[in-house]
Amino acid sequence: MNIDKYKLSGSPGQCPVRPYPKPDRNAKAKEYREYADKLDKFDKDMEEFNRMIAERKRKFHELEDAFKKDALEELGLSNHPHADRIYAFAWENGHSSGLQEVWSCLQELKNLLEDIEVINDPITKDIVVC
Repeated sequence: MNIDKYKLSGSPGQCPVRPYPKPDRNAKAKEYREYADKLDKFDKDMEEFNRMIAERKRKFHELEDAFKKDALEELGLSNHPHADRIYAFAWENGHSSGLQEVWSCLQELKNLLEDIEVINDPITKDIVVC
């Protein structure tokens, strides 16, 4: 599975920084106006940054959903009655190391399920597997 197609591109950029220091108590009105203008710019920049972060989160969840769907389909688990639980287990055990690790966990779970099916198969249950 090509994991790269599920990665976000670009970076979120730098979070705006509130202007500092505030004018002191003895500052002139001009200094307060300049500071207020800087605060207005900061507020606008922060709104734009928050919009961009919200869009990145939306894209991330969209890519994550696509990865889940594609991974379960590729492994033949999309119609499994416990597909969501299988994926949730793989996600919990692998996502901190990236999608490649989630994929590896899913593959291991698929192999485990196949082994269980062989053991529970009435034809093969008496065969000893070493």
